[in-house]
Order: sequence, then structure tokens, then C-alpha cells
Amino acid sequence: MASTSVFSPSFGNQPSKIVGRTTELREFEESLAQEPGSRDRAMLLIGQRGIGKTALLLEMKARAAKAGFVAVKVTEGPSMLAEIIDLIQLELNDKPRGEHERVHTKDSRLSGFGFSIMGSGINVSFTHKNKQAVGFRVALSQLCDILADQRLGVLLLIDEIQPNSEEMRMLAKTYQELIGESKNIAIGMAGLPSTMSHILNEKTLTFLNRARQIKLGPISIQSVETYYSSVFKQLGYHLSDAQISLLARATRGYPYLLQLIGYNIVNEINGESAVSNDSLEEIISASVDELADTTFAPALAPLSSKDLEILGAIATVSHNGKAKVSDTLSALHIENGEFQPYRKRLLDHGVISSPRTGELVFTIPYLAEYLQAELS
Repeated sequence: MASTSVFSPSFGNQPSKIVGRTTELREFEESLAQEPGSRDRAMLLIGQRGIGKTALLLEMKARAAKAGFVAVKVTEGPSMLAEIIDLIQLELNDKPRGEHERVHTKDSRLSGFGFSIMGSGINVSFTHKNKQAVGFRVALSQLCDILADQRLGVLLLIDEIQPNSEEMRMLAKTYQELIGESKNIAIGMAGLPSTMSHILNEKTLTFLNRARQIKLGPISIQSVETYYSSVFKQLGYHLSDAQISLLARATRGYPYLLQLIGYNIVNEINGESAVSNDSLEEIISASVDELADTTFAPALAPLSSKDLEILGAIATVSHNGKAKVSDTLSALHIENGEFQPYRKRLLDHGVISSPRTGELVFTIPYLAEYLQAELS
């Protein structure tokens, strides 16, 4: 096992192994086995940065291919629809079959959506800008039919979805029409909690409220311990059970931090000799500092100054990332009615959760400590 390829702490990378998401992946595979049009075939992955959304999408893509689906993953943007058609056709052309079933695509950037099926006499092309949506719908429908002849389905995986997106509206409309025609198609989308909150309130995307929502939280510390123990042993590191436990607990179940701590250990420590606890503590501290730079700032950026004031008050009364609403109200000197709108916004942005009545929990590890230090 090459140490340089085991841990991938960069955002958007696929790690060598998905840790602690066995249930989510099993349910995903079960959804693909259901009939076209099933509610579970539309999935929303919701979670903060670093919680593993993109990694899950990439794993879903790989597993769908084994289950008889042509799966394509795109990031939402101005060229998303054209990219979906191009990628499906590239996947289709890579599969061995008769020449009459080969699909060729014109440059969509120049001519909109178009394709031809050699020997079939079919040639669809939409070049006018205001026909782009119609072109996408027809092209995707035709590709679904071609793949159905080969007993293959289509899985669309959309990363970083955004509110107020015309491309997303076109995709949603097309998907609903195709499942209405019993096309063998499924869709999975991933986004931040604040983004999903806006999208689920869009009138043209109401069908997503019926989709299966997978809210990604921390993975279990036991899963991290098991993974660390296995991978460091394979890499030749001499770490005790207590040291493995120390590292696992330091991740707080956050997938990005799992990757980051592992990456820094591989790059900073010689695995052929015994490792001191002091060295591990230094690496943990440096990893948490890096987490602050890469994750805290983007997560806090969308919040208003008043939201940040409320969040800071929650942090000041929190212990181990958990706070009581009653303590927060006392710190702010406000009534619950005044607090509730801010609480809802912070929940929508995904920086806190409320697992039980009267309790608030920071969803990003070490964010409470970071805010406490900033306010001290």
C-alpha cells in the first residue's frame, strides 16, 4: 500500500476507502434495485464541508456501474446539462456493442444538444438557445432508451447544487417527465444544508421534498479506530491501541479530519520507529489549525453579524460542542421567542443541530472552541 495514496484530505477527492457509511451505501444500492420511479431513487446528500458528500457520490458512481447503470457525476454550473449528455454518450461509446448503436455528439458548446445514432436515421439537434431545455430532455430520453435496450439504467449525480439555478430547474423538470414515462433513471444530489434549505423551498423543485434526504453527520469513533488500526498497521507504523484511540477521538468523527490527521502523520513521522504521544499531539494540533483555515471561514461566511453574535453566545456556554438553549438565552439576555428566528437560520445553515429539545450541538468539530478563543 503506497502511503502517498492512502489519505486524501483535499476537498473533492475520493479517499482510498469510505469509512463509516455502510448503512448509507447499502440503502443506496437497495434503491437502485427498486422499480423506476421509486421515491428512493431520488436522493439528497446534505452536510457541511468535509463531511464526505463528494466522496460518497464517487463511491455511488462506482457501485452503480457494477449494478448495471451508466453513472455520471457533474458539478452544478452553466454547462451542467450539456456535460451530462456528453458524459453519458462517452460512457455508452466505451461499452462494446454493434456499430449501429454507437452514439456521437456534436460540440454542445457550439450547437446546443445534438446526437445521431449511426444507421438509424435519427438525428436530433437543437441549436437555438431557447430550445436548449427541449434538446436536453429529448437527448436524455433517447439515451435512456438506448441504454434500456442493453438492460442498463442511468444515474445522474449532481454535486454542489445551488439555489436559483435555471439548469437545476431544467434538470428537475426533465427528471420528473422521464420517471413519468418509466425510464430507468435515478438521481443523487449533494449540497450544503443552507443550500438545500433554499432549494427545497423553490416551487419548481418541490418534487425534491419527496426525495430521500440523507443528512450526513459524524461517523462513529469506533469506525475510525478500526480503519486507523488497519491502515497504519499495513503502512508499518508502530502505534499502540491507546494511540490509535487518541487519533480517532481527535477526528470527532469528521471524515475530512480523519483524512487530514492520517495524511499529516504519514508525511511527518517515520513509521519504522516508535511514535511518541507528543508527536501525535503536535500533529493533531496542526491538523485542527488547518481545519480552521479550510472549513470554519467558508462555513461562517454566509452568516450575518447578528447570526455570528448568537452563534458566539452558544459557543461561550457550550461544553464539548454542546449547549443548552436555556444557558444561551441567559447569556444573550433575550426571550426564547426572540431567539427562535436566529436558531432556525443557524440550523438551516447547518452549523448547529438540535438532536433533542433544549439542546444545541455544533456540527463542525472544534468550531465551538475556535469561537470561544476568538471571543476571549
